[in-house]
Amino acid sequence: MFKILFISLIISLCSGCLQLSKDPSNKSPDKQTDELSFEILKLLPSQSEIKANCVIRAQNKIWVGTNNGILSFDSETLELQKHYLKNRKIGKLAVSSGNFIFARVIKKGLYSLPPDEFDFFSTGSTRIRDFVIKRGTNDVYCATSHGVDIYQNSAFKTIKVRGQGEFPKNANNILKITQDKEGNFWLGTTFGLYKMINESSFKLYLANYQIVQASSVINKSGNSPLIGNYFEDLKYLENLNHLLISTNTGLSILTDPQNPRNTNSWISYTGNHGKSTVVDGEVVEKKVRGNSPLPSNYILNALQTKKSLYIGTEDGLTIFRNNKWSTLNIDSDFIDDKIMDLYLFKKLDKNIIYIATQSGIAIINEKKFAN
Repeated sequence: MFKILFISLIISLCSGCLQLSKDPSNKSPDKQTDELSFEILKLLPSQSEIKANCVIRAQNKIWVGTNNGILSFDSETLELQKHYLKNRKIGKLAVSSGNFIFARVIKKGLYSLPPDEFDFFSTGSTRIRDFVIKRGTNDVYCATSHGVDIYQNSAFKTIKVRGQGEFPKNANNILKITQDKEGNFWLGTTFGLYKMINESSFKLYLANYQIVQASSVINKSGNSPLIGNYFEDLKYLENLNHLLISTNTGLSILTDPQNPRNTNSWISYTGNHGKSTVVDGEVVEKKVRGNSPLPSNYILNALQTKKSLYIGTEDGLTIFRNNKWSTLNIDSDFIDDKIMDLYLFKKLDKNIIYIATQSGIAIINEKKFAN
């Protein structure tokens, strides 16, 4: 039997540094526009049941993918409703326009829960790394080590990416995938970002990179302002028409995915990091100051509303809001340091941001004027 612990807090950004307060009466009435209400959802007595890897909200439920299956909660009362796929580690969840819930089960492949069924079933896929549901359909496009697998009408087919650049073999070693409003798919590979216009047309976008050898460093120029070539997350936000690109060397935001060659279409954020250089015949790492106070240059995920940017790392959740940077982590009494997933659910009066961590789910409510 699960018991739910529900904690309400207030996040104040008024002073420029983010603080957590358990007493909502501490907030100043004239600073309401600078506040985000904040809640934490945990399961007791065993928190291991909600080591959350991913989260979505659909069908009036909150779906949480954990190291031990999928938990569904009532979205308003937060009461636990059902536990699916026990003893399976869940890597991603998504819902289709036809109300199918799809799940990436790590080392097992793609699973599906149709709206008229009571449990998930395996689609028979190979191991997948990521997936996205094609807009307006129940078709699933999967990132794999051998190309893009498409699940359509209960069968799979594979698209091979036509490799470009210096390392064309990496083109089909795909880590992440998403789709924009024009129908283009974006593929984050082990080296470079591909735009898949159709099943036979691809464009490669590369960041600057280095080839480090025994006693030399070769600096190579990319063909775009992209900040990194190895991808942790790709997220397209239709309401903003932004593509958020989380890499191992910072966050890139493509503000106009229809014009990626335009340098003005790109914004990048980095934390302090290292860059290889040669000193006295030896390769050493030179410290480079980032352009933001991010606690880490290794970005796991990101989310954006009209007023706020949320950036998840292994060292906390950084929020850029009202031209101020703040970071939530264990030191500031946040639920956890490592941010596994970020999910946005829009309501008429507020945005709700769900934050998956290995210690539970955190919930941030942005009021309507903060959309």
